[in-house]
Amino acid sequence: MNETPEYPQPPQQPRATVPVRRRPNELVPMEGGPGMGNALASLLKSPGSILYELTSGAQPGRVAVSLWIITVAGLLAFGGVTGSISQSPWWTAPAKITAGVLFAALICLPSLYIFAALSGMALRLKAITGILLSTTGLTALLLAGFTPLVWVFGESTGSLCFMGGLLITIWLFSLLFGMNLLMKCSRALGMTDGVHLWIWCFMFLLVTFQVSCAVRPILGSADTLLPKEKKFFLQHWADNLNAETGNKRPATARMTAPDTAATNSQELRDD
Repeated sequence: MNETPEYPQPPQQPRATVPVRRRPNELVPMEGGPGMGNALASLLKSPGSILYELTSGAQPGRVAVSLWIITVAGLLAFGGVTGSISQSPWWTAPAKITAGVLFAALICLPSLYIFAALSGMALRLKAITGILLSTTGLTALLLAGFTPLVWVFGESTGSLCFMGGLLITIWLFSLLFGMNLLMKCSRALGMTDGVHLWIWCFMFLLVTFQVSCAVRPILGSADTLLPKEKKFFLQHWADNLNAETGNKRPATARMTAPDTAATNSQELRDD
């Protein structure tokens, strides 16, 4: 009886391991450890890892410092381009924008801690500070991304009201994404009621507008670095809009009553 020859089996290739894709809001350690570059990537792709490092990580202070540097760098970039099209010295716009946003975040931090507690989150103040820095960091990154748009319009138009409206629109758009990140972080950390934080977001928006009015001018020019007159930001916007639209009216439309009376008298004498 003939035996069937046994042929050697080919070696089996090891199976390739498919990396597990992280969910953006998953609370997992930061890839590569806490650092500037990793914090920047996590802020855009996986903010849950930033929350993990801030609440359960070994170096939450390092992550907070990285977020603070990202915030300052983005605001300086946005302010630098704004200063290049401003009528004031170029350095005043980045200084005022950066200091104004940081000051607004600082004075709103205690109320954020209180509203976070009312929303059901049991966090320490340092964790709340880190969440606020994540919000300002993402907002500053978006502002820095819009700098080419600001430069193009600033170099092609001379209307301060249009540029002011453009900057306000960019700020609202960027802050909306930052606030959305704040709400996602809060839900991941046990928020039960989001009404309180939305109220805080609205308050923070009003504070930033009023601070920008308190450090005016940013685009225009003035004799002093800071204003001497107190104004509400809506009144300031209306005054600038009326001043610019009034200067663009025809000369006949801007004629005062004495000038009109003098013109009519001259016409009667000519007749």
